[in-house]
Amino acid sequence: MARSEHVVIRSACGALIAMLLLYLVTNFAATAVNLINPDITPPESTMIWVAMNLLPTALGALLICGVLAAGLSSASTFLSLVGFSVSHDVLGSAARSEDAGSTSADHSTQRLGAARWSMLAVGLSVIALALLLPRNIFWLTHFAGPLFASSWGAVAFMSIWSHRLTAAGAFWGIAAGFAVNVGMNALAL
Repeated sequence: MARSEHVVIRSACGALIAMLLLYLVTNFAATAVNLINPDITPPESTMIWVAMNLLPTALGALLICGVLAAGLSSASTFLSLVGFSVSHDVLGSAARSEDAGSTSADHSTQRLGAARWSMLAVGLSVIALALLLPRNIFWLTHFAGPLFASSWGAVAFMSIWSHRLTAAGAFWGIAAGFAVNVGMNALAL
């Protein structure tokens, strides 16, 4: 956790500069690779093609390891967040209303079990979706990124900057952002 809001803002500025530089390098690299071979299919495997065909073996292996590490790290983080959110926010509210008379140890054991089962359910549903949905990462992220930003973005900012935000207001803010984004995408289609 950050010590103060100043540390958070300073860290965010550093992260913003680093991301701008990374995007700049990535765009130049993508342009250069497109000039070398414009027929790479699927386009999501461009970095793998570069690692296997353009770079020396050691550097290519390092690049592939970096791509895999980034993917696994992001996937495990997001799956953990979704699983724990399901177990705490969805299942936890139901368990709190039912377990008013149970002891603290029983309650902790039940919540741990609920967290484990919800993580398993979320993991299996993600595997099923990954196998069933078409493998076009660009359009999936093009839809999912703005969907999460519109659903959670305003609530995330208001939870930091406003002391008047309530749980009901957060819920309806998330629901409204989700509905507006899905509605606009449906109209665009």
